[in-house]
Amino acid sequence: MSFRLLAASLLSSTLTWAAPASAFVLLAKTPHRLASTPEAPTVTFVWDEQAPPIEKKEALFSDEKSGLDDVEYMALTLQLAMDQWNEVHGSYLRMALSRDSAASADSEDGVHTITIDTSGSLTSAAFASPNFQVGGKESNTIGDCDIHVYNASTSARDLIYTLVHELGHCVGLGHNHSNYKSIMGYARQGQSNSYELGADDKSGAMWLYPDPALIDESPTELVACGVVLSAGKNDFEKTGMNLMAGILLALPLIWVGLAGKSARGRT
Repeated sequence: MSFRLLAASLLSSTLTWAAPASAFVLLAKTPHRLASTPEAPTVTFVWDEQAPPIEKKEALFSDEKSGLDDVEYMALTLQLAMDQWNEVHGSYLRMALSRDSAASADSEDGVHTITIDTSGSLTSAAFASPNFQVGGKESNTIGDCDIHVYNASTSARDLIYTLVHELGHCVGLGHNHSNYKSIMGYARQGQSNSYELGADDKSGAMWLYPDPALIDESPTELVACGVVLSAGKNDFEKTGMNLMAGILLALPLIWVGLAGKSARGRT
């Protein structure tokens, strides 16, 4: 490979690195959705009316609500978590909360539940178990999605973040490995404890549950084939730094290539 070709390749790679694209991630290669339609958009989750010990309640709700006991505070937090997905403009999906102290997780009963695990067997704050093989037959419908929450002391902010994330799995989204500003990412870079959905999260919900009433509207998110470009202030700063680094790396190669060409011209 010539020096100039190598330099051009390096610059091309740098431009790709400098302006990366991120995308929402599905649970599996085949899209799976909750049994929600534009005509019947509501999917109900049954909560067992239990709650983990919740600390720093004032960080999430007003002083009046922060004085509620853990169970009633949990009810408000669950509704707030669902509202993050319910309020995605362009998605028809709606989640509703039902209360039943006798609710229990059963991946085959076709009932979406949110239960507090008191056995101490969980190794994480919570986990969701979307099941699209209810009755032994695989389908594109998530027929059962149970969310298990560990009964351990947690802050209100950590709790709401966890609930929004786990509900995202029930929506049909997997872990986002390329965008850590997504609620479905493993970590939220620069947005610690933020429970608001990122652009990728919203585009995933819009793609899985597109609201036919808004098809003719101009998009409010940069959505194309499941990909959303991230271009926040920090991203532009990083893009500029990456681009400058690539140019500096390529300059010596370009100079050597030109010098070699000049030397060959004199012989």
